[in-house]
Formats: sequence, structure tokens, C-alpha cells
Amino acid sequence: RIFKVENGAMEEVVISDPTLLDWVDSAFPFGINGLVVYEEGKLIASNSGAGTIVHVDLVTGEATNVEIIEGDVGGADGLLFSKGRLYLITGTAIDVLESDDGWKKATVAGSINIDQSASGETATTATWGGTDEEIYVSFVRFGDLFGEVGANAD
Repeated sequence: RIFKVENGAMEEVVISDPTLLDWVDSAFPFGINGLVVYEEGKLIASNSGAGTIVHVDLVTGEATNVEIIEGDVGGADGLLFSKGRLYLITGTAIDVLESDDGWKKATVAGSINIDQSASGETATTATWGGTDEEIYVSFVRFGDLFGEVGANAD
């Protein structure tokens, strides 16, 4: 579910839709994960478990999967949006998507390699730096987090 927080308090459930929880056949029990508002009343979310990108109309509450018509995307965690492009932080890469139809369909326009898996680290989220060309990325050691302490040590 996606909630609205306003004036320091959780106000309401904006949307509760099965599209956001579609992870039943996934090895990763995650539903909706990254969120980004790209224009008034419109939101894009990543469903990490299902490996899908979901377009959400915040006015109607409708959620639909974005059809990837060219390229391939995995389960994204963090999302960024700038100048009409969606940036998906996917663990080992930042995939750049473009759409010309209001995010019903999208194409993968490029990918930035940020693979740190050799050191046991996975990218989970990011933020813009001082410009739209500077991105800061955070990494986590899931092996350490889920009980394999030291397994990912340098």
C-alpha cells in the first residue's frame, strides 16, 4: 500500500492495489519499494519482487504495470526522475528509462554500471548531487544483514 503523509502525520491510504504486491512467484518477498512523483498526481513505483515498474494515478488510485518495450529491467529498489527520464537503481546498475506516452510504455535508453558485487555490496538507493549529472548511491551488504556475517568482508 502507498500512504500519504502530510503535516507530520499519516493521512490516508492513497492506493492499495494487487499490482503493488505481485511478488508471489519471486525469490524476494518484496512488493512496492522505490517511489518517485514525476508530475502532479502521478507516481512511478518499483515492485522489486515482481521486477516491474508500476505507474500510479494518485487521483484515481489506478495502478498499472509499465510495459518495457525495448530493453530489460530487473527488480529496482531506488528511483530518481529528471528531465523526463526515470533512473532505476537495480543493485548493480542504474538503468535509464524513457517514455513518450505518459509511462504506459517505456524503453531502456541506457545503463550505468555500478557493480560492487565482488565486495558483497548491492546498491539500494540514490539521490541527486548538485546537478542532474551527479548521483550519490548507497550500498548495503545483504549477506551480513541476513546472517552471513563476515561473508562479504573485504
